[in-house]
Amino acid sequence: GWAMEYIGKQFAEKMDVFITPACPIVAPRIPPGALSTGESNIPLFSTVMRYVFLVNLAGFPGMAMPVGYSNEEDQKLPISMQVMANHWNDALLMRISHFVEKKIVQRMAPKHFVKVSLE
Repeated sequence: GWAMEYIGKQFAEKMDVFITPACPIVAPRIPPGALSTGESNIPLFSTVMRYVFLVNLAGFPGMAMPVGYSNEEDQKLPISMQVMANHWNDALLMRISHFVEKKIVQRMAPKHFVKVSLE
């Protein structure tokens, strides 16, 4: 539809990649009742998935990668960006992701992390 045509034209004429937050908020806390039975929270789902719809709707390749961590005192939650490219330009996404991972983000192990070695 119109979204594919518009974004395709932008990629052809003006840009190589389109960058958005992967999620507009940090991960929300899970309510205690949801741990045993699950939860259906459509407004929260819509907020969390806001930027993912563009990639899915238009069918362009996209990749999300961590770029930092929240300033929460009790836990540091990852904050991610999403990069979208033109059709068949997945290699560009991989190069950008590799650069971000190696040169920008200092990754932290999760609080409950177990290192598994195959050696």
